[in-house]
Amino acid sequence: MRNTIPDLSFIDDVLDVYAENYRAQFGHLHGHEARPVTVNNARGCENGYKRCTYCSIADLTVNTGDPRGFWKTIDQYNRDHGINLFFEVYDSFTASPRYVDALIDSTPPHLKRRIDDGELQVMVYARALGLTKRNNVEKLRRLGVTRANIGLDAADPEMLEAQRKNKTTGETNLEAIRMLNKAGISVHASYIAGAPGKRPETLDRTIAGIRQMLGEVELSSVEFSRFIPLPNSPAWDLLVDYEQPNFFRSSEEIDRYLTALGITLTQDDREEMFARFGNQDLLDIDELGAFWADNFTHISESYALERIREVDEMVSAHNVRTGNNVG
Repeated sequence: MRNTIPDLSFIDDVLDVYAENYRAQFGHLHGHEARPVTVNNARGCENGYKRCTYCSIADLTVNTGDPRGFWKTIDQYNRDHGINLFFEVYDSFTASPRYVDALIDSTPPHLKRRIDDGELQVMVYARALGLTKRNNVEKLRRLGVTRANIGLDAADPEMLEAQRKNKTTGETNLEAIRMLNKAGISVHASYIAGAPGKRPETLDRTIAGIRQMLGEVELSSVEFSRFIPLPNSPAWDLLVDYEQPNFFRSSEEIDRYLTALGITLTQDDREEMFARFGNQDLLDIDELGAFWADNFTHISESYALERIREVDEMVSAHNVRTGNNVG
């Protein structure tokens, strides 16, 4: 990946607005007046070979830039624009252990001092399974990471498997957050209602898991969203690309996957789905969400939305923020 440092001068007039919006929601998580911006020196995910059901990112191949380029960006943005919180939107920061080690080894001494003093901070995406390995949480702390965004998705083993989370369990999720808490790193946790095969009892188990999280660990925010199938995702194979799937090996594999989840579709169903969504330039998210719930889960969309509201109230009662505004 080639290093680039976008010129923030082009958006200098809105940096204050961005900072004010962020501070209004999450300023209390920082020991200084946060002035954030997104950066991107690496891309990819260690789960790319078997992406999560909902993931529609075009290319998950791990591709990292020069670590020295990352620190050059940090230094320049801080000096020229006063940025002191950097949201590295690398699809999963734990995907490349060598890159993380190289970032640590290449940290300029003057920036290391400011990181240790809490003057410069970093926010990242990470996978729970990756956080529990290779001393990764301690490495993130050394890099100045003070916030982590983790897609926990579910607290039910059946639904984690249905979402292709690849050996991640509810216990893995809880362990990762405990480790982050111990390191002083705040956590934004996201969950999904309406994964393939979702039933009332599996949704109950996820909600019970969220309640357990709120009682046992510290979360800065919790996002509970309905499942929306998007093009270039395994879910789109189930919905539209059944005949020529991109992420399942064959139509037969899709049939076995759905049968195991208690879902049966006829040829007429398949033709209707392709007609409604297959060749559309603009997709109606509400229509997609409702159709998905009716055909690929055992709950209705209205039931999912009702339970999401229930969780939002529960989360708010613990003085934890809800919603999807993480930066």
